[in-house]
Amino acid sequence: MHALNDILMKLGNEETDVPLFLRTEETLSQPWDLSASDAINELRNQLFKHAAELTASIDQQFLGTRQNTE
Repeated sequence: MHALNDILMKLGNEETDVPLFLRTEETLSQPWDLSASDAINELRNQLFKHAAELTASIDQQFLGTRQNTE
């Protein structure tokens, strides 16, 4: 979760009083700026990756969902 917060802060979403999930959803729902720097686009890629990993972990740990490893 710390990585998600760091990435969100770097992308300008500093609303720490808003739940992390909602901040992530809000940031990822914004249109991609194809003229943005490679660093910004990489941060968005990392945000998507970390959010997906966190969701999978929550599913596995708390909902009993198993990941397909094939």
